Amino acid sequence: MQPQVQPRLEARSAPGVSDRTPEAWLAQFDALRASLAEGGASGQGGDGALPRLAMWTHADALGLFGVPGILRRCMEAETHPDGRDLAGWFTRLICVLRCPPGQRPAGLGPGWRTLPWLSREMLPAGCALPRFQARDRALLLRARALPRAERSPVIFGDLLQSMLGRGERRDQGVHYTSEARIGRLTGPLFMDALRERLAVCRSMPPAQARPALRALHARILGLRFLDPACGCGNILIVTLLALRGLEDDILASLRGLGLSGDGLPGSRVGAAQLHGIELAKPAARIARALMWITEATLDRRRDGRGPDEPASPNPGGSVIVQGNALRMHWRRSFGGAEFDYILGNPPFVGKHLRNQAQKADMALVFGRGAGALDLCAAWLRRAADQLPGTRTRVAFVLTSSLTQGEQVHLLWGPLLKRGGVHIHFAYRSFVWDAEGPGSAKVHCVIIGFGAESVSPTRLFEQRSGKDVEREQWPLSIHPYLLPGRARPVAARGSAGADIPRAVYGSKPVDGGALLLSA
Repeated sequence: MQPQVQPRLEARSAPGVSDRTPEAWLAQFDALRASLAEGGASGQGGDGALPRLAMWTHADALGLFGVPGILRRCMEAETHPDGRDLAGWFTRLICVLRCPPGQRPAGLGPGWRTLPWLSREMLPAGCALPRFQARDRALLLRARALPRAERSPVIFGDLLQSMLGRGERRDQGVHYTSEARIGRLTGPLFMDALRERLAVCRSMPPAQARPALRALHARILGLRFLDPACGCGNILIVTLLALRGLEDDILASLRGLGLSGDGLPGSRVGAAQLHGIELAKPAARIARALMWITEATLDRRRDGRGPDEPASPNPGGSVIVQGNALRMHWRRSFGGAEFDYILGNPPFVGKHLRNQAQKADMALVFGRGAGALDLCAAWLRRAADQLPGTRTRVAFVLTSSLTQGEQVHLLWGPLLKRGGVHIHFAYRSFVWDAEGPGSAKVHCVIIGFGAESVSPTRLFEQRSGKDVEREQWPLSIHPYLLPGRARPVAARGSAGADIPRAVYGSKPVDGGALLLSA
């Protein structure tokens, strides 16, 4: 008799949560993870097959393999209900996707012949697949049938985070970023200025607006971005979506001025402008695949391709390098050209939680001055070291402790003494949360800086309510994230010459007559 799906493993939405939400979609794969674990599958954490299975369902639902749902229908028709041959079916799928159409084996069914070719870098072989059971197959088929409106690429970072235990997330400093929070990073760094420029272009007379809009489009085509701690690519994906949205508005404005066809710019904003570095191999693989999925989806919408046309391969897409960003020269790793913007959410690991490799990285970046600094400070220092002689602007999400107490002097003292680092904008401490189940609530700041001094600056502060913000425009911002200029206060081991030495303070011992009894 065929095994039945256990009721307690079924993905159910919390009360008041729609079945068409990201939470419901994540719940489907949480149920699959639990089912695989109960069936004895091991290694299904961040380095396992679950994120890849989720990406396949996502791309299939969006129609990137041809007709939407083609893989689900093939799997349902070609695999046994008890799941015994499902791992072999997925292995065959990987082989076909990695093979250019002209080199694929003969005898493939119609659903297989039209599958797109994916680069081997983006779809590496060697991912261990578990032994599936009937309930695993049923959960996969059910997940593939979910409405595609809920499938935002950004939630894959939350999926990977949800697969890690709390201790593993803490050790790796993993806190993936929600789309709404990423806007706090990208807005002041570049999107606000680009949007303002678009508004100015639209206000011009037509004869001036046309060349101004073309120049703005050429400008965004030339921008290069780097996330040196990209994780699953959430920040890069949101950046691509924002730039494509801006591009659509520019083209719409040009059409409104009577331009069409050959009169419109031919080139388009693409993933090739976006670069990332990620230490964890599984996350780097996911980032490559998600950038392809995102760009392919946007291209399909832009070009008006039908639902039965598979997506194009990804030879010229974004470049995601797997490696240790703290031991790399960022520009040289991507051809040596200057980046316009460096942005990211580096891992949060306090000094007491660093492992030996992380301690070695901190020593490499700071020498003997790492002291009490959080791990994410190393990314800020690496970025600052690469600023001289460039117009690059940087913004990172950082732990709020880097702007408090002894860490301010340890991090900012050498940078200010050397010069060439100026804070352009900042968000004072707020809770940076993600959308996945069990996500941590981390108190963070955002600091944007560059080699050039700007005035006025922008200083944001969360007031009452989660999304209510107060913005100030001070002439400058100092490292304690307050208006004005102030040098970091260093710790002292002794009092000044004219100040008495404090030994016990006001210790209440009653001149030695104080007696205490239990």
